[in-house]
Amino acid sequence: MVRMLYLVTRRVSFHFKAIRKKQKSRGKNPLYDITEECVVKNTQGRSREAAKPRARRAGLAGQCGPGVPVGMGMGTGMGASLRVRAAAQVRNEPGGRGRGRRRRRRCRPARSAATGTAPAAAPAAAPRGSRARAAPQMKCENCSKKECSKKQKNDDTQSTSVDALSSNDGSEEKNEFDTLANAKILLSDCLACDSCMTLEEGARVFQQNQKEFFRVLNLNKKCDTSKHKVLAVSLCPQSLPYFAAKFNLSVNEAAKRLCGFLKSLGVHYVFDTTIAADFSILESQREFVQRYQRRNQEEHALPMFASACPGWIRYAERVLTNLVTSHICTAKSPQQIMGSLVKGYFARQQNLSPDKIFHVVVAPCYDKKLEALREDFYTALYNSAEVDCVLTSGEIVQIMEQKNVSVKDVTEVAVDSLFDGLKEGDVVRHDGKRSDGYLEHIFKHAAKELFGVDVKEITYKALKNKDFQEVTLEKDGETVLRFAAAYGFRNIQNMVLKLKKGKFFYHFVEVLACPGGCLNGKGQAQTEDGKPDRALLAQMEEVYTAIPVRLPESNLHVQRMYQDWLEGMDSKKAQDTLHTTYSAVNQSTSSLDIKW
Repeated sequence: MVRMLYLVTRRVSFHFKAIRKKQKSRGKNPLYDITEECVVKNTQGRSREAAKPRARRAGLAGQCGPGVPVGMGMGTGMGASLRVRAAAQVRNEPGGRGRGRRRRRRCRPARSAATGTAPAAAPAAAPRGSRARAAPQMKCENCSKKECSKKQKNDDTQSTSVDALSSNDGSEEKNEFDTLANAKILLSDCLACDSCMTLEEGARVFQQNQKEFFRVLNLNKKCDTSKHKVLAVSLCPQSLPYFAAKFNLSVNEAAKRLCGFLKSLGVHYVFDTTIAADFSILESQREFVQRYQRRNQEEHALPMFASACPGWIRYAERVLTNLVTSHICTAKSPQQIMGSLVKGYFARQQNLSPDKIFHVVVAPCYDKKLEALREDFYTALYNSAEVDCVLTSGEIVQIMEQKNVSVKDVTEVAVDSLFDGLKEGDVVRHDGKRSDGYLEHIFKHAAKELFGVDVKEITYKALKNKDFQEVTLEKDGETVLRFAAAYGFRNIQNMVLKLKKGKFFYHFVEVLACPGGCLNGKGQAQTEDGKPDRALLAQMEEVYTAIPVRLPESNLHVQRMYQDWLEGMDSKKAQDTLHTTYSAVNQSTSSLDIKW
């Protein structure tokens, strides 16, 4: 019996001597390294939180001073608990590690003698041999390139919401608009790619929100008339179906009630941008015919890509560079042509300087905010942009909700006209189910002008998916025109890959960044959690297709403006007013490897 006790004691003693020897050879044992967060790691890499149940069974839960060597390959169960307790006891016994002194409890910061408060904890050092964790990258849901500065908001700590910037003018006054003005937008709401925005662009984009809108309204309420501005709002035709579907109204009722609501806030004029789309489509039609006729003389004449989508344009300029930019149609988008009409034609009619008009556009997507910032659309002579502020359809609804305004209670007011104080009639649209219909109008016009074929109906052929469709014109058994509609960046990338390989056989492509087209813009067709609202989108499509179609050529106001204001269709003034240029933007890093 005595010999058995002797053997057991000797074995235990030998066991702990081996442990101490191992610790001395390693120096500071990570098993006993207690950080300021009081995290103790075992050999399997588990944290103290994971080890609490085992420490509690050993009667050591909550100890932070001498440390608890959890694990160490001792097994589990009651035997392991006893061995853990014995190992902890060895550390404090005379002759053991730390003989004659107690280890300082670093998990409990000392209090200051002067203030009685605990000093701020220093940031915990990264574990030896590991890399310091970088700041969270901002990435979109599609992009796999870590340089991309877009992101999906997945938690509060990684939110990139930025407070809207305000001007000093009127900032001292606190009134009913201040609560509504504190608006924020997220980078995840933007579709533009490749480092999304520079710091300067970001600051200017964040000005384009409710706060800037109400800043001008506040200035107009002050006595200093020198700072007063005429406030004009232009409504995109793709935004009206959103209001109609959301509030269960006809599209004409939605337009009139929205006009009434805006004027109740202090807006002077409310316009419809359909007339601007007329100009854009007519100019695009003429440009395509000209490109087709010189396709054998110019390498970059065809294919021609539509230019109405700012998300696509920004992607092309910053990522695709010269591969694509020379193929983009030079006609301005409807938004920017509307800016020229309001700040040019309408300002002259009202004897106003362009800088005395504050022009707001209500659009279905956030990319329109970036488009308004282009230097091409700024007049240095008057220190005035064609579009001063862009608000999405959803932001208008937020204003209604915060003002506790029921659309049913708003008085209907007819939308204004650009011409001699007239009022617009019923809402009209162009061909196309979910956008301004560039493909259909250009296809029909080209078929008539180039081949003498009068196309009544267009038949779409879906290829890989419903967002990539093609239209062809056959004559004498030969395909003479081949058009395509590519919606969404995945289809855009497939299109670009074919172009790079020389296997692209389309003459024209209607390119839109949003899957499903403009009606599915992120500024209106999304739920609160950022997902597409498919039910609402289906309602919007039904409302939009029910709107009567008007051909751009049949708009007499457009023909009149070509002669009286633009000095003819082929004049230099028409070219300068209705067209722009697109070119590659140099980037510090190449983004051709972005995968969508």
